[in-house]
Amino acid sequence: MTFHFRTFAATNAPGTCKWCGRKLRQKHRTRKEPTGKYRPPPSCHFCDANADWTAASEEGWFVCGGCDNASCGRQVYKIVERKKAYDKPGDYGDGHFCGLRCGYDFAVAFANAGKLIR
Repeated sequence: MTFHFRTFAATNAPGTCKWCGRKLRQKHRTRKEPTGKYRPPPSCHFCDANADWTAASEEGWFVCGGCDNASCGRQVYKIVERKKAYDKPGDYGDGHFCGLRCGYDFAVAFANAGKLIR
């Protein structure tokens, strides 16, 4: 019995995976820099409330309005540079497969069918 991560569902449409049929994504390399601003935490770790947060310091500490405990906020970043990682889409820039597992499953099915590359 062979286990496949994704089942074969190729549509052979341009820009899709040759094994599972998902649309190929373009990978990017992104460089970010901190803005010096902070975002409050989503919820309080102490009282589990989505209480109103009050900024306590410039370093990103916030105080919960429900239980008065302090919690660290999250840094806000801005994108400085973004460029394509590869010329072709796909996780490895091959333009054929969405990831390594789909490429492997395709190769195993190809070999099991008795196909050889010459």
